[in-house]
This record gives sequence, structure tokens and C-alpha cells, in this order.
Amino acid sequence: MILVTGATGKVGGQVVAQLREMGVEVRGLTRRPEREWEVYGDLGDPATLDAALEGVDRVFLVWPTLRADAHAEAVLKKITDRVRRVVYLSSAGAVDGADPVNSSHRMIEGLLRDSGVEWTFVRGGGFAGNDLGWAAGIRADGVVREAFGGWARSVVHEADLAAVGVRALLDDAHVGAAYAVTGPRVHTQQERVRIIGEVIGRPLRFEEVPAEEAKAGFAAWLPPEAVDATFTEMLTMTAEAEPVSTAVEELTGRPARTYREWVLDHRDDFAPPVVEMTLDIACSWSYLGFNRLRKALERYRAEGGRAEVVFRPYQLAPEVTTPEPLTRVHERAFGPEAAAATEQMTGLGAAEGIAYRFDRALFANTFEAHRLIALASAQGRGEAMTERLFRAYFGEGRDVSDRATLRELAAETGVTWSDEGADELRAELAKVRVSGVPVFAARGRTLSGAQGEDTLYDLVTGQSR
Repeated sequence: MILVTGATGKVGGQVVAQLREMGVEVRGLTRRPEREWEVYGDLGDPATLDAALEGVDRVFLVWPTLRADAHAEAVLKKITDRVRRVVYLSSAGAVDGADPVNSSHRMIEGLLRDSGVEWTFVRGGGFAGNDLGWAAGIRADGVVREAFGGWARSVVHEADLAAVGVRALLDDAHVGAAYAVTGPRVHTQQERVRIIGEVIGRPLRFEEVPAEEAKAGFAAWLPPEAVDATFTEMLTMTAEAEPVSTAVEELTGRPARTYREWVLDHRDDFAPPVVEMTLDIACSWSYLGFNRLRKALERYRAEGGRAEVVFRPYQLAPEVTTPEPLTRVHERAFGPEAAAATEQMTGLGAAEGIAYRFDRALFANTFEAHRLIALASAQGRGEAMTERLFRAYFGEGRDVSDRATLRELAAETGVTWSDEGADELRAELAKVRVSGVPVFAARGRTLSGAQGEDTLYDLVTGQSR
């Protein structure tokens, strides 16, 4: 049995995934276990590790650097007394780095060397995953603000760090070795931003901030003694780039993944997929399709995915001026089949948690409702507002053409009301090219009708069945 600490992190998560794919029995240590292979444990508290170590003979150790250093000796003694081998995710600077982070790695390495356990050190250079810290700025305005644009590192994909660690866990040949693990090429920060822009198809800008401003930012998450040491390291690597190692290829038999490959693997973090849904609040099939899309998005987001939804307006009856009972409209449209049609739709909705009350609903012009959706979307509340409008229309019999009603619904949903946007909405409606709703579009695919949750999940993730 292999125990992986930091099992929900970037590298630890990859180690777990690779071992499980190989059919190796693995257990992941986490403070919030959720999956069947996860177990509770806290490296800051040795007493929590006994159950996690039961039956374990090898450990991939990701240490909570600085946070748990005061307990390092007791924790590592408990681990090394119980297991045969520890593969430790260390840092390239552990050899001679003077800053607190690298000093912590050096201390852990020393404790493992002295323990008598079989050890291997995977000394990562720059972790490509740290660039995910740029994602929010890139999504917001396409700008990365950092000091030292010329700071050059051979950043490494977390999957390659994990692959080296897996080889060391499984192969006796790597006992007692310390591997410097980097990517295949050196890139400055400015070059990495350019590559991200090329991958996501969006021009990005690197904005170099003054060193003192950047130091203030680092001070928010680094101890004071680490800030100056970190900047000294950045200055050194700006003048002289860190070396490139061949450890990944030597241990795995294939070249290290490029930075561009890493960005492709994390494209959705920098540019989340956009799902366009064309709908009308007065359409019961739109409500059903929206409900299924929302469930598909909940699944995707629970897995760590990001996605944005853009709502496109469509009006079933733009000529309507006076609200009237929806049942009367159905009787005109479906004749003798109206009752059966509404009963069928009511049953479909009930099976998925939607309370259709066709006997209450008022068929109304939905122009103002669409304007409110656009307003809410601009405030980051588009999905919540759309759900609230559907529920008000189909479940509560509210008049969604009435501005006073819409103001109440906006306030209830946390949306600031405005009278603007009518001209923009008319222009958007004039561009509509669909003949019915709902319609979903994402990642170059378009689907019509109230598709199933699994189909919409595949649309969001880019999968196909």
C-alpha cells in the first residue's frame, strides 16, 4: 500500500491518479476525505496518522512547508518507523537555498536521511502550477502583473513531477537518489504569458510592477524573513536562468512536457469554456433544459472545472402586449390535446425537481425579463436570475412583463436594477437565427432541444459519447 500526502493538491493528486491508473493500491491523505481512496490525516498533528499508515509500506511525501515545520521531527519519526520507503517532493533550492522555504526542504531531507528509511528526493524546479495564480487577472482583464518580467525558469508540469515520483516509489533503483526535475526549456515570465495568450487565443499583457509593490504582495502570504530571500532568488534567476535537467526523460523514457502542453492542460483555468444558451422564460422546454444545464455545471464545477454561461434571448411571442392565463394559450395552440400536453410536461418537470403550475402561469411578453437577465449577467448573477425568473413564471404565476415585479425579483436575487439596456437587447434579438428554443452551444458544438444532463455535461467538458 502506498500513502500519498497532499493527495488533493496538484502533484499529489497526479501521483494518486497515475498509481490508480496502473492498478497500484493507493491511499490519499487529506484533512477533508471525500472519495473512497481518501483517508483523514493532518501532517501538523502526528496523532492523526496512525490509521492512515495502517498497512502502508511506501509514502509519497508532500510536506506543508513552514506550516507544519514545528512538528516535522515527530511526524517524520512516526512515518519512518512504520514504512520502508519515502519519496519526498523537495525543491531544487534545498541544496543551498538560504530562504525559509528552501531551508525547510533541506531540513526535511536531513531528517529523512538520518531516519534509516529508504529515501528519494524529487527536487522540483519552478512549478508550472504556480502560474495558476495569474488566472484571475487573465480572466478579468488579460493582464499579468508581476515583478521581474525577465525572471527565467524551466518550469515543470505537475504530471512530470508525479511521474518521476511514481518511478521512485515502484523501482528500487532510485533509492538514495536526489533528482533535479525541470521542464524541457527555460522561459521568462513574459514568455510564459505570451504562450498562455497564444493557447487561449487572446492577447495578454505583462505589466511589470515595482519591486517594493511586489514585495508587499508576497508579504501577504510569506513570512517577513522569506520575502527578501525570495526576491534575491528572483534577481539571480533574472540575471542567470536556472539549468534544465533531463531527469524526466531519463526516468520515464519520454521527454518532459513543454510549458505549452501544461497550458493546454489548464486552458479552462485561464479561459473557461463559454456555454451559450438561447432561451425564453415563457418556454417550458427552456426551463427544463436550463435545469439540466445547471445540474451539469454543478457536476463540472464540483470537479474543479470552470465554465461561464452566456444567455441569448429569444421571444416565443414578441407581439404579446397583455398577459393572459397560459392555459388559455395552450388551449388555442393544442386544442383537445392541451390537457394531455400540460400533464406530460408537469410530470417531466416533477421528475427533475421543477414545479410547473400551468394553472397559475401568465403568458406575457418576456422582453423585460430578458433585459433583466442581461443586467444580472453583467453583475455575475445571470444563472441565479434566470432560475428565479423561470420559477416566478412557471411556479408562482408572476407577471414577468411587469417592471415592479421584476424589480422585486432582482432585489431578491442580489441584482441592482437599472432601466438601461433596452436598445442593446433589441439589437441582440435582431441577431437571433434559431427557430426554436432551447439551443446550447459550446466548444464548437450546437445542440437543440432540452438535452439530457449527461449530454450537456459532455458539451461543457468537450467530451463525446
